[in-house]
Amino acid sequence: MNTRDKSAQVPAEALRAAREAFSRGDLDSAISRFRQALREGYGPNDVHRDLGRAYLRRGWHAEAERCLRAAIGREPGDAKAYAGLAAALLAQGRLRECRRAYMRAGLLAVRGMLPAALRWKAIAPPQHGAQLSSAEIAARADAVERMLEQGIPSEKAVMSLEQVVAVSPDLVDCQLTLARAYSALGRINEAAASAEAALRFDPGSPVVLAAVSGTLQPWNAEHAERFARRALDIDPNLESAHVNLSAALWAQGRLEEAEKYCREALRLNPTELVTLLNLASILKDQGRVAAAQALYRQLDPASTGNARACVDTGKLILDCGGNVEEARRWFRRGQSLADDARAHFLEALLDLSCGRLAAGWDRYEARKHTADRRWHREYARFPEWDGTRLGDGHLLVYGEQGLGDEIMFASMLADARKRAPRITLLCDARLGTLFARSFPSVEVVAAALERRGERAAALTGIDCHIAAGSLGRLYRRRPEDFPRHRGYLVPDPERMARWRERLAGVGSGLKVGLSWRGGVQGTGRSRRSLTLDALTPLLNLPGACWISLQHAVDGDEIARYVADRGVQIVHFEGVTQDLDDLAALIASLDVVVSVCNTNVHLAGALGKPVLVMAPLVPEWRYGRGSERMLWYPSARVYRQARFGEWEPVVQRIAASVAARISENTERTDCGE
Repeated sequence: MNTRDKSAQVPAEALRAAREAFSRGDLDSAISRFRQALREGYGPNDVHRDLGRAYLRRGWHAEAERCLRAAIGREPGDAKAYAGLAAALLAQGRLRECRRAYMRAGLLAVRGMLPAALRWKAIAPPQHGAQLSSAEIAARADAVERMLEQGIPSEKAVMSLEQVVAVSPDLVDCQLTLARAYSALGRINEAAASAEAALRFDPGSPVVLAAVSGTLQPWNAEHAERFARRALDIDPNLESAHVNLSAALWAQGRLEEAEKYCREALRLNPTELVTLLNLASILKDQGRVAAAQALYRQLDPASTGNARACVDTGKLILDCGGNVEEARRWFRRGQSLADDARAHFLEALLDLSCGRLAAGWDRYEARKHTADRRWHREYARFPEWDGTRLGDGHLLVYGEQGLGDEIMFASMLADARKRAPRITLLCDARLGTLFARSFPSVEVVAAALERRGERAAALTGIDCHIAAGSLGRLYRRRPEDFPRHRGYLVPDPERMARWRERLAGVGSGLKVGLSWRGGVQGTGRSRRSLTLDALTPLLNLPGACWISLQHAVDGDEIARYVADRGVQIVHFEGVTQDLDDLAALIASLDVVVSVCNTNVHLAGALGKPVLVMAPLVPEWRYGRGSERMLWYPSARVYRQARFGEWEPVVQRIAASVAARISENTERTDCGE
């Protein structure tokens, strides 16, 4: 069907509304309505011309120029388009071209006054630059879209779409597809630039606003929420806006709101597989495991050939019931459908958690190719170290993932130094002081994660590099490879002395550090967190002084609990903001009780006894079944038997703490 045939499909009211918006100065609405007409196949020159005029009034002169040239290409005799083009060129300071366009506009105006028999033929100016056909552009965009659906965007396919927008940057759909692809590849700055370009060309479109929300969500959930809500203000029935708002709220831990918008998206499109799996995950995070299981068990993602859905199903099966082998089957199904790094990475975590260390570490390298880990390539300019003896060579070890991971992987620096005497460790800025004291033979360079590539680029004399987590592949391939250490982090002795003095002032009982929430929603906060009320059987024990180690705690939360229960919990404001100070406090305590969070790593790395409250399926480092942690000999893990059931865990830990209180009382009575 040609353009002229398609034009009849677009209601005249839509164009009338666009022109009315333009006349009253509502440029964003006018631009969006004109672009909608173009997307739906309505392409006469006057729509391009009017869109160009709207861009011109908005002050977007380059965009106006492109639209007005498109109008002229379709109707070489359009004097108004040439007049607008002249204005756009003048605003860009291109005076010679501007004069030619004004002269052309004048000549065409004269031509229009002549009788038809005397008019000369208007010829379009030559077009410069390579132009792709609409079919070729659509094919390239569709290729990237298909890969995004599978969760495996190809760098080569993305490059082919980059070539399209380099020639035609006003193709909003291509810009949005690129933004999503960049986001999936972890190329944050480029994703933001493409999203910004899409907004620039179509600022009032709810479809564009919703798509920008989806692009932002992995990196900034609050901003993603705002864009999705703006889209719904314009179009309350836009499915993609509901999906992306649900995802943004989910990332912020606002689970009831996330469920509401996810269900609304399903009302609009009841069969969307990914949205159904999202709802199952939200229900699981709310603790409604039976409802989540009932939902995902009725789905058959394998029949769709969707690798991402297979992997998501495996993750749900693992989190809800801990069925390792069933989850593995789904991960492998995803691997068979597409070369999905996330599927390999999740199977690696299964292996590591089950003690299949050699296979797990080998698969663990897949993490470097998942979307949120692609910053590993910032270090690719250095050769990767394979563990061979370096002699005088200089090795860069760079930290990765979270604070806990960096602390845990640092336990292997001593092994690395046996083959690489000269090491520079690039770590989180918050760990710099503590690591420099603990590893005096290693050069410690501390930087925020977003600046580590920049700091690494400034380093000189580096011969090779290795990610801290990849040291496990070299040095922790069997359980026997884990040392029975008494701690490898060294707290500040002066800070410890000050903490001991402060702790002596809070009472004479056993000093017990306590934290009850862990991580953010994206790292499973809801399944590894408790309320203070759930800890009451533990906190009611006589003979203990409870010291809060909880990060980002609401002081009112503790105050309310203390007022209601009459239990004292001491909270030192701001202590968790300084990890060196927090390490000194933990080292001054008798024991730590914590959910799975950074406090477990700090206590274990300091050699301090730590009792861990673990969910049914904890992170891989906590292992399965045993109370022991390979990484930290001083840790004991108390595990849920069923999803969300904390009461038996709390009772067992209360018994352990009670025994320690009794021992402490006996020592005190004996005058020790």
